[in-house]
Amino acid sequence: MSNSLVVREVCKDVWTFSCPFSVFGVIPIGGRSTAIRLRNGDVWVLPSTPLCHSTRAKLDELGPVKYIISPNSGHWTFVGEFKRAYPEATLAGLTGPQMVADKCPVKFDGVTASTQSDLDLGFEDEIWYRPDSSQDTGRTTSHFYMSPPAP
Repeated sequence: MSNSLVVREVCKDVWTFSCPFSVFGVIPIGGRSTAIRLRNGDVWVLPSTPLCHSTRAKLDELGPVKYIISPNSGHWTFVGEFKRAYPEATLAGLTGPQMVADKCPVKFDGVTASTQSDLDLGFEDEIWYRPDSSQDTGRTTSHFYMSPPAP
């Protein structure tokens, strides 16, 4: 499996980092991390891929990484790498304490409750989310939306 990273600016101040990788070194899959540069220059990251040199270089170019977000219990695999690289960033889980307690070995700085009004991490005026419980899997995930830029 190729380890090539593809970095794309998909729209102003939003980048994706697409990278194939293998689970347990055997099952070929891939992921896509997302970084958003906020209006104040801070960077919000949802890491779904390993933190390779190229990803870190691009994030450092964008600005200080302030938020590392895990949207559900299936996307905590790489948050530890990102938190170690950016120890001053807030690491938050957005689907409830069961994710942190049961699955993730990394200590989160915060875990939100279930609605947008429960958030108070500092990015909510620009990025909001909607939790969504899957009836098929029983898992909760979060969908993120950017606010329109200020006029």
